Amino acid sequence: MEKLSETIHWHVADDVLPNAEDTVLLCLPDAPIGERVWPGYYDYYGDRIWLLADGMPAGRVTHWAHFPAGPEGVLGKGEVSGSLPVVRGSNHDPRSTIHGFSSHEPRATAPLPPKD
Repeated sequence: MEKLSETIHWHVADDVLPNAEDTVLLCLPDAPIGERVWPGYYDYYGDRIWLLADGMPAGRVTHWAHFPAGPEGVLGKGEVSGSLPVVRGSNHDPRSTIHGFSSHEPRATAPLPPKD
């Protein structure tokens, strides 16, 4: 069986934020073992905090990364991009399906907004 690999590039959460419409992988060092990487997003429009994909507060986030693109040739052309659209406040778990992936290429990251 052929082994496939893909590098995930982690960003320091205090240095740079993802785009407002992207769901990304979050590193949650204070979470229980086995639950320290979770899908989520930065809430630019509300309290300016990190939220899990289901809309619950994420707690302390130290790093984030775009989702991996997945294996070439397995999914349709343009079907996977490396980030998910934000599904705010729903019970949908984007880890459970592939159809939630957006068809656009990952965008450049956004600089941190000024602190109030």
